[in-house]
Amino acid sequence: MPKFQTEYRIPSPVLRVFEAFEAEGIIIYLVGGTVREILRKCAEGLSDFDFATPTSVEDTARILRKAGVRPIPIGPQFGTMGAFIDNLKIDITTFRRGEEYEPRSRHPQVDFGGTIEEDLRRRDFCMNAIAMTKSGEIIDPFDGMRDIENKHISVPGDAEKTFSDDPLRLLRAARFVSQLGYSVVPSVKKTAFKMAFLITAVSRERWKMEMDKLLMGENVHKGLEYMLESGLMAFMMPELTVLRGFNQTDEYHHKDVWEHTKRALNASVKQLDVRWALLLHDTGKPYTKSIEDGHVHFYHHEVVGETLARSIMFRLKFSNELRKKVSALVLKHMRPNMYDDDWSDSAVRRLAKDAEGYVFDLINLSRADITSMRPETVRRGLSRLDKLEQRIKGVLEEDSKQPSLPKGMGNAIMERFGIPEGPQVGAYMGRLHKAIEAGKVEPGSDFEYYLKFLEETKEPGC
Repeated sequence: MPKFQTEYRIPSPVLRVFEAFEAEGIIIYLVGGTVREILRKCAEGLSDFDFATPTSVEDTARILRKAGVRPIPIGPQFGTMGAFIDNLKIDITTFRRGEEYEPRSRHPQVDFGGTIEEDLRRRDFCMNAIAMTKSGEIIDPFDGMRDIENKHISVPGDAEKTFSDDPLRLLRAARFVSQLGYSVVPSVKKTAFKMAFLITAVSRERWKMEMDKLLMGENVHKGLEYMLESGLMAFMMPELTVLRGFNQTDEYHHKDVWEHTKRALNASVKQLDVRWALLLHDTGKPYTKSIEDGHVHFYHHEVVGETLARSIMFRLKFSNELRKKVSALVLKHMRPNMYDDDWSDSAVRRLAKDAEGYVFDLINLSRADITSMRPETVRRGLSRLDKLEQRIKGVLEEDSKQPSLPKGMGNAIMERFGIPEGPQVGAYMGRLHKAIEAGKVEPGSDFEYYLKFLEETKEPGC
């Protein structure tokens, strides 16, 4: 096997690990994604460093302590000991000949021992099955460097065994397509399609973790397309499979919903909640299409989409907070694009209030949502959204300078209507706050303005 020497300059905290094991006469290697990023010349700012060594976790902990480094038992039963050195995260794992995952478990059955070549063989993809010594020598028994050069994703052994040993690797391939822009080689892709059903044996929490990384990738459109083509999407989120080939064919859109969704995601801000909302925002369209007078409509598709989004988010074990926010963004994603210059300040204020604190995220979603439309439509739409954003900022800034109701409003209500302090005063105040939110009255006016409104709109019992 030809030798290759990298010129990467190992950070001094990482050298301490090498030197600590070297002092004990034990060899240790940098491995996995760490080496992949070094070879991709993307190691600047790298904060996680993975090592492999023949020692047991007990010996690893002893060697670290002797070098003045506090060991952290990350997963001693799985052969992994961790540490932090000058804010760099260090993981050191005992050589493994193999590992197998039980269905719906994150914890593998591990076979320890062997050589560095055996350890590399059991890894997920060839680009991650590379090791590096302290001197910079590269150990690459499965041509991972060639895959990196060609931007390919292949496996170091039999593809069926690779995916059956750990079915999450089916989804990890899609994640790497998104993050790196690489393509899965045809033979592996064919096997993945045949074995896609195995993803159902993986816990939904692991689905969510990988999907989060995929959605934040620089090539998210490629990662999603691979999920669809490999059959993963049909088992994980079948609601999205019907978007491909579903043509919108209206005056604003000229791409099917799937293509539109991918393009919108690729153009969006790199914010996880916004990207999840974009992935799910148009899922209701296939169920709401109608044609009136030759025009295509999708009335209430945001309502249907929000229902589907909730189902998917429950399935993937979203946190309550994230589920609430993504649901709100999906349900309200049409609102900013309805903005016009003739909107009153009250209407702008009402949008900000209805967005539940997410109004600027909602605008960012809308910006991405229109990017796959016709160029002139995009230009006008982005200009309109910029104006809306500025108006919302202006209204919120103005509102922050003055209270919605003048100080002493409760006393004025008691005096005008001859009522004592108590729930009835609160009911009047509540009516005023609701009227301000609805744009029926303006904030920051005097007592008489609000008292007159209450008199003219008196409700039963008040």
